[in-house]
Amino acid sequence: MENAAVAEVLGPVSTVPGIVEGTVVEVWGQRLPLARAAHDGHCEVVVRPEHVVLVGADAPGIDAVVEQTTFLGSVRRSTVVTGDGRRVLLEHAADRRLDDEARVRIALAPVPANVLARA
Repeated sequence: MENAAVAEVLGPVSTVPGIVEGTVVEVWGQRLPLARAAHDGHCEVVVRPEHVVLVGADAPGIDAVVEQTTFLGSVRRSTVVTGDGRRVLLEHAADRRLDDEARVRIALAPVPANVLARA
């Protein structure tokens, strides 16, 4: 994937910082396989909302605060702001309502990650 704009053609995405090492990328204390080869070093990980999951307080991930939630029928899409100021979109069950300003912990589903080199 060349850039986040290309990824957005297929729907909304977020980008979060990561570090590539060999065939994996480390992000939020998790090690995910790469979708395709990338150079070692700092990168931006392209994250689709359906690959962001809510986890318990002790799980690997990052703490965030809910900014807004939108009901989309079968799912809700929420925007959260991480401790480092990144806005991240996530999709979750429609019956799991998240109040604005609620504190949550998010992680990434264990799927191959697409990354962008940092400029």
